[in-house]
Amino acid sequence: MGPRATPRELAGLRRASAELRTIARRYPDRIPGALYRRAEAIMTRSKNEFVPVEFGVLRDSGHVNPPTRERTDGAPDALRLSSRRPCVNSAQMVSTPPS
Repeated sequence: MGPRATPRELAGLRRASAELRTIARRYPDRIPGALYRRAEAIMTRSKNEFVPVEFGVLRDSGHVNPPTRERTDGAPDALRLSSRRPCVNSAQMVSTPPS
């Protein structure tokens, strides 16, 4: 089991979470774009720092789908970070030379 948050850390997380909910209520049209930009930054970091090859199918397969409204009741927008080729074995991707 990983490290546990202290009560002080939890209080800070609760405050930050409340602030984010307030921002989302005030600027609902800006949330999808902000989520998308952040997800793109996460995907870029993943490709640059964690994919075990410098080029090829595995690295090129990661992408971010545009945000979608999952529910119509005002629930937060959702987006998905995924691979375009889920059926291809990652070991096969790593060992396949680029075309």
